[in-house]
Amino acid sequence: SRRTYKITTTNLMNSNTVSVDLAVLVQPAPVISYSTRYVFERNKQMSLAPSITGSVQKCTISPTQLPEGLNFNSSNCVISGVPSVATVWQTYTVTASNSGGSASASFEMRAQVPLTLVYSPSDRIFKKGVSVGYITPVMTGNLPHACAVTPSLPAGLQIINTADYRCTITGTPT
Repeated sequence: SRRTYKITTTNLMNSNTVSVDLAVLVQPAPVISYSTRYVFERNKQMSLAPSITGSVQKCTISPTQLPEGLNFNSSNCVISGVPSVATVWQTYTVTASNSGGSASASFEMRAQVPLTLVYSPSDRIFKKGVSVGYITPVMTGNLPHACAVTPSLPAGLQIINTADYRCTITGTPT
């Protein structure tokens, strides 16, 4: 805040007073933001930089333990590296600060193994009117939330996606 100070000088002949307005400016606290959720692929280089307005002197993150292979830069609030393990959702809070104060932003992050899907054998011949049973693929990585087929399966066949039958082909060709 601005304040007026009076400075008086004196010598043998006279004195003189002058007013001086002084202010100490404090820089504003930074503003920081991230999107709400991030998913990164295991074993693939990643970098997550926030949007920052204002100057930052120091950044901190909580919890401090990041997924293995990732690093946090305490001068610019960037998370980068190669996540080497798959992780569950974790909420992190990053705080950016300077002499004017601090601001925080929270987000969720996880590293996952990409999904692979294999039907073995991949080439099959079915007889009309005979049930194909359940043709279930071998999957690695995070399980799918949905399965879609393009183009449509032959008439009488369908793809199901339940807890027990992920992306399973079943039915009787007509």
